[in-house]
Amino acid sequence: MNNPVYIVGNNALAYYLGAQLQSGGKRVVMLAQSSSSSHLAMADSFSVKEDRSLTQKKYKLETAFTMKEPAEMVVITAFANHLNTALSRVSRAKTGDAPIVCFTPLKDVSFLTSIFNHAPHPAFFNGYLLESKNTVSLLGRGTNITICPPPNGEIDGNLIKTFADSGLNVSASASHILSFWEYFAPYALCSLLSAYENIKISEFMKDKKRQSLMHDLVAEFCVLADSNSISLNENIVLKNVYNTPSNYVYPLHASINNGDRDEFNLITTIVAEAMSDAKARVPLIENILKELYHRVLPDIDIKLEEK
Repeated sequence: MNNPVYIVGNNALAYYLGAQLQSGGKRVVMLAQSSSSSHLAMADSFSVKEDRSLTQKKYKLETAFTMKEPAEMVVITAFANHLNTALSRVSRAKTGDAPIVCFTPLKDVSFLTSIFNHAPHPAFFNGYLLESKNTVSLLGRGTNITICPPPNGEIDGNLIKTFADSGLNVSASASHILSFWEYFAPYALCSLLSAYENIKISEFMKDKKRQSLMHDLVAEFCVLADSNSISLNENIVLKNVYNTPSNYVYPLHASINNGDRDEFNLITTIVAEAMSDAKARVPLIENILKELYHRVLPDIDIKLEEK
């Protein structure tokens, strides 16, 4: 029996990638968590619906609580605030020299090296997934994966081939930090605004005054990216915002409505660190973060730089 590709995380991205890799001929094992809010984690099987191909296919993946066999590859998709719990299922010995891909949008993945034998490849999923009951829906038609080199290393060509053979559009990036900001800026912007206004981004962008606010916020995210000497193209960020499918709900928006806090700590931490590094204020972003904190997340210690 082939060594498995282990998926670490219980969210829509975990199951979508697991389904695609299984379709590409890989043996996939989901490392289950003892408790999970995912409907899919409790399902015997699940379906994947795709807008781009107008198809719906059913899948069943193996699950395990620990790594029992050597890994062919490890794929991490967990939300940032669930990452430590998810990684408790990982075995350094069973991972061995297998390549590791981390889709959790972290600016620095070097700390994961202490958990594994080597550094993971940062990666970004540029697409829109929704989970409902036992179904993962892929919205829109422009999905692709960006894989970056691990810290102080080069991209493993086999990773590109593995994902490509599974029917996924894959691109290689020479710069993790550039790819991070190109992903994070529109993602965090849309996450915060949709949660703050409690409406979908597609609805938000129908209003001209809100469109003006969006432009101002994009400029502030460009200031944050400049803290890492990254020059973001405002038009590209805005294009990604406008490309958000009309029925897509960002994880932060959904989690706040469900009384959870997925992604809020991650976004707040990255913004606070970038503000400190840039020695600059981003008043519009700060106001949204503070309003969310005081309105619906009073148990979170928000740490924005004060001057």
